[in-house]
Amino acid sequence: MTAAMRLIIEARPGVVRAALIDADGSVLEFHEERAHAPRDVGAIYLGRVRALRMDIGCAFVDIGAAADGFLNLSKGHAVREGDAIVVRVTRSAEPGKGVILAAIGDDLPMGWDVARLKTVTPPAELLAAPGLAVRLLAEAGSAGLQSVLVDDASLLGELQRFAEAELAEFSGRFERVPSGQTAFEVAGIAEHFEAALSPLVLLPRGGSLLIHETPAMATIDVNAGDAEAGAVERTALATNLEAAAAIARELRRRGIGGLIAVDFLKMRKPENRAWVLTTLKVKFAGDPGEPKVSGFSPFGVVEIARRRLGPSLTTINLRQISEKSPETVALDLIDELRRRGGAKAAVRLHQAVFEQLRGPLAAALKSVEDRLDRPPGDLLRRGRVQAHIRRPAGLAGGPDRDRLTEIDEEDGWPTKIGRWARSCT
Repeated sequence: MTAAMRLIIEARPGVVRAALIDADGSVLEFHEERAHAPRDVGAIYLGRVRALRMDIGCAFVDIGAAADGFLNLSKGHAVREGDAIVVRVTRSAEPGKGVILAAIGDDLPMGWDVARLKTVTPPAELLAAPGLAVRLLAEAGSAGLQSVLVDDASLLGELQRFAEAELAEFSGRFERVPSGQTAFEVAGIAEHFEAALSPLVLLPRGGSLLIHETPAMATIDVNAGDAEAGAVERTALATNLEAAAAIARELRRRGIGGLIAVDFLKMRKPENRAWVLTTLKVKFAGDPGEPKVSGFSPFGVVEIARRRLGPSLTTINLRQISEKSPETVALDLIDELRRRGGAKAAVRLHQAVFEQLRGPLAAALKSVEDRLDRPPGDLLRRGRVQAHIRRPAGLAGGPDRDRLTEIDEEDGWPTKIGRWARSCT
């Protein structure tokens, strides 16, 4: 880990947020932990080797979880199937996979020795995973950390006790935030956290990045935008150099890992492409995710492989769902009315769907009314025919789930028209 000069920890009801800040006050990393989320990184287990895969140099270890953990076997690390082994979780599980493990050899956790270990039947947990604040202090405490700023008295006490017992090398100081303020506000980084949730990153000279994460990979588009006009090659190079620095910063700050594809602005000159690649690699120096950078593809795309160290800020804070748009739901609903003949079915709609039916799709709805020989607007007349309209505060929140529990879902309507509308009687 690159020396982080300050550790900022903010405790809110149900969530702890933290940031590592360098000597210049720039945020290196943001982290977040929800109180209800499972915690596993840093936990120590006595596991049992379930299977060996010498072709890829790994072992699968049963630690009592739903999926076996993955243990990379270094040279000279001899284990056999069925062996008991003490391991530490270094990375949380991804969907469909197990956690990543590291063998800890004879470095047993406090309170454990070989004799006591022999009384335990694997798989068994020897030491529970620490909370986010303690884990970050343990990782950064011996790497040049100068101070820890905390806004919660209980958490501050926990960190001080941990430092006294486990971090004799830590020479920094602990600071308590004045009552009525948050740690992120005092450190001046509250807005930076919110910005790290936005897909748009503005570059100094008018260009921008657009960052999009999916479960499989992340993509980054580099846009010239309002960048200074000039020769195409010169503008592309200047924007790409700014983008390279911003990409290195944002991937670490947001905790984005796995495969990242970057679509840079096109450059003809090989020396300019080499310059951008060199800038990326230099800016990645000290990143604990150990990014690996490919060359430019024929289409101007650079691939980056960055080790996943945990869920990204986007994964924790934002929803990533594929669902039908209100317009599509409205069209499906019109088709259902056409096929059913507009008989006594009633539908409760989201305001966004209702507006589609009254606006852009009004002509399509009228064609169904004409076919069914119904008066104009009859299919949507509130209180006596087909649609009971509900008007939530906004589209982003989606339907009111509590109200939907009172609705009878019949005849396949919910499957057809999704969460924006529900059938009811």
